[in-house]
Amino acid sequence: MVPEAWIDSATLPAFAWRSDYGAQRSVTYGSLFWVSDAPPPAAFAWGYGGQVVYVVPSLDLVVVATTQWRSLTEMSPFDLAVHGLGVIVENVLPSARPGH
Repeated sequence: MVPEAWIDSATLPAFAWRSDYGAQRSVTYGSLFWVSDAPPPAAFAWGYGGQVVYVVPSLDLVVVATTQWRSLTEMSPFDLAVHGLGVIVENVLPSARPGH
């Protein structure tokens, strides 16, 4: 079991800067996790080529996405990752919000 205190610490923003990646806004880095304070606040592990584990504690939501970018020629691994985040932020999150 992973201690709750470690998770809380690893998902706190460690830097003041913020960047946007496609639909994902206000992203900085914590300790091993990317952190977004854009509503709803989220933390995610973002792997090469679009592998994502996206966690939204306020919604009790965990999204895991895997991709196979090797045979794609029209999209770079970074672009595929940004696209994957966009699917989560624009499609999954709105359907997971209370009242939907």
